[in-house]
Amino acid sequence: PFQNPFLNLALEDHFLRGGADLPVLFLYVNRPCVVLGRFQNPWLETQLSYLVEKDIWLVRRQSGGGCVFHDEGNLNFSFITPDPMINRRKHAELLQEAFKKADISLE
Repeated sequence: PFQNPFLNLALEDHFLRGGADLPVLFLYVNRPCVVLGRFQNPWLETQLSYLVEKDIWLVRRQSGGGCVFHDEGNLNFSFITPDPMINRRKHAELLQEAFKKADISLE
């Protein structure tokens, strides 16, 4: 029920660091925000004046990766599992099956 990207990314990090019994599928939606990877420079990756003007929050996640935009039309998900259980195909199929039950088709 939360659209606060600071809270959602903190929860994701908490789960990843062992704060929950595994495996976990964490689904969340954020308010408009730009999420930076751990080592990205916000002055190079964003136009800060535009973010302020449009009330788009700037958030940094603990993991690496690129700079991405989130809003209410974007469903974010994380599978947090022990390494031996990582199976990207199985995880994608699980999401497809779950959403199919709600008459939502994923590609």
